[in-house]
Amino acid sequence: MRRMITRSLILAVFSIASGVSITAVAQAQALRSAQDYYSRGNACFARGEWDGAISDYDRVVEFLSRPAAGHRDTDLSESLTARIRIIDPHLAAVYFKRGAARKAKGEFDEAIADFDRALAVKPRFVEALIHRGNAWHLKGESEKAIADFSRAIALDSRRVEAYNNRGIARQAAGDIAGAIADFDHSIALAPDSSEAWNNRGAAHCVRGEIDAAMADLDRAIALNPDFALAHANRGMTLLMQGKEAEAEQELNRGFALNEALRPSFEKRIRELKEYLAAGQQPGNLAKKN
Repeated sequence: MRRMITRSLILAVFSIASGVSITAVAQAQALRSAQDYYSRGNACFARGEWDGAISDYDRVVEFLSRPAAGHRDTDLSESLTARIRIIDPHLAAVYFKRGAARKAKGEFDEAIADFDRALAVKPRFVEALIHRGNAWHLKGESEKAIADFSRAIALDSRRVEAYNNRGIARQAAGDIAGAIADFDHSIALAPDSSEAWNNRGAAHCVRGEIDAAMADLDRAIALNPDFALAHANRGMTLLMQGKEAEAEQELNRGFALNEALRPSFEKRIRELKEYLAAGQQPGNLAKKN
């Protein structure tokens, strides 16, 4: 990625030189500064220091978008910015990384705006589509998420995460059959994906297909014994079978691996127990959800 950015920065700087008088010193400074900020931003990103990463990516965009030294005309500045963006498709990578950092911070609207910018520069940017879809899903906008994942799949039909994430969004939208079909695709493309097996198992559980759910969740755990979410989902499935002692043991195993799961699952456990106590059948959960 750094090689791509370096080459694009060189192109951007020399494109300015072709239309505007700019000193070699200014060229070198702009190039070095943008490279340094991008590298430091990536280092912050890798450490999960989202504010630092965003700040450095801001500076990269600033360096790529500023007019030549000594030129203050607004129209010229806008013209240069447009020219840089036309010849420099790798600027999309900077917007993408900044959007990913913003999404990690929970700034979903700002992240979506950055993914929009990345896609404006590079319309076939599959990774940006997938991340924007994730941001839409986290905002509770399932249909917009599904649209982005579908577009990513149309561009690259072998992207496992696009099928997997679309399945999650479809399940959130109440399309359990569509979700299972997407998880089927994920598993076909990546049979060792514990996430895909877990997700399909959870979807089967919602439909009351207990045997299918247990088979999938057992497979997910076999692939990744410390997969907390799979243990918790398996516990819920055992609870649907009326095996409360086994269910509690499995749920506690999941919580021990990831305590952050406990609040949401405890709420689901209470709801499921009330639901089953009312004489409802597990297969009706899909209609309820």
